[in-house]
Amino acid sequence: MDIELKKEMTFEEWLKYWFETYSRRTVKHSTAVSYIGYINGHITPNIGSLTLSALNTDVLQRFINAQADGGSLKGGGLSPKTLQNMNRMIHKSLEKAIELDLIVKNYASFVEIPHREETEMRVLTVEEQMLLENELKTSTERLAFGVYLSLTLGIRLGEVLGLRWSDIDTRNGIVHIRRTVNRLEKLDGSGTELVVGTPKSKNSLRDIPISEGYCQKLMCYWARSSQIMRKPPKDTDYLLRSAVGGPAEPKTMQKTFKRILKAAGVADANFHSLRHTFATRAIEKGADVKTLSVLLGHSDVNITLNRYAHVLDEQKRKTMNLLLGE
Repeated sequence: MDIELKKEMTFEEWLKYWFETYSRRTVKHSTAVSYIGYINGHITPNIGSLTLSALNTDVLQRFINAQADGGSLKGGGLSPKTLQNMNRMIHKSLEKAIELDLIVKNYASFVEIPHREETEMRVLTVEEQMLLENELKTSTERLAFGVYLSLTLGIRLGEVLGLRWSDIDTRNGIVHIRRTVNRLEKLDGSGTELVVGTPKSKNSLRDIPISEGYCQKLMCYWARSSQIMRKPPKDTDYLLRSAVGGPAEPKTMQKTFKRILKAAGVADANFHSLRHTFATRAIEKGADVKTLSVLLGHSDVNITLNRYAHVLDEQKRKTMNLLLGE
């Protein structure tokens, strides 16, 4: 991008220059898509015309507050997590501006992220889980096994779709999580594309131990896949394939899950509720939170502690009742 770097350039000009020159080639595709969305959809229409020299803590704080109140393009405010990610991007860009002597202070460092009550996550009850598991045993849905994988391993939708047969080690009883599949916006804004990439963070690259019985279920699925394909799957084949080969579409898997829920007589839920259900059942059965955090691929055990605090509170009560003999 041919642009003159100067202190009076607009924030929009700077962000687009910074993204193209310093950021686009250094971040994951999904992160780059998010950055473009922040710049074009939120920052440019609101404070993009301000010069770099006009930025200060108050300007950035009022911008973030406005986004928290009504920044969502679908209506309502942005989540604290999205606000945090947007401010981190702004912070990174301004750090580079300091290095280039365009500004003297990173005002994004002093922005407070507004808190908002998060929508309570959907967790299947024990009864609902039993109904779902029974439905999965007889379901004729082509991608039903993906629902089972998420429910029993706690893996994300993209991780389910990213599993290849080479990731399944039945000899040692391990499922390797090595990639994720997502449909993302193209960086040039010309539409979307199916992107196979690395998982969310380095902690998401993980090995999940499985039992001998679970290995048998995987081998049964391998045999069924062989019958459907009329040949054994190759190591490079995805467990959940699209009709034309390659990984299945995230939206197709989500629609499959909705149909299975309806057939099972279970109230509506999103696919991510399977992961929440796995974690909740694990804690209810006394799983160590640190170990659970590793299995889930969280970057920090505090994420697990904060996300499932309500379940842990109940476990603490049960533990104290046990210790006190009540």
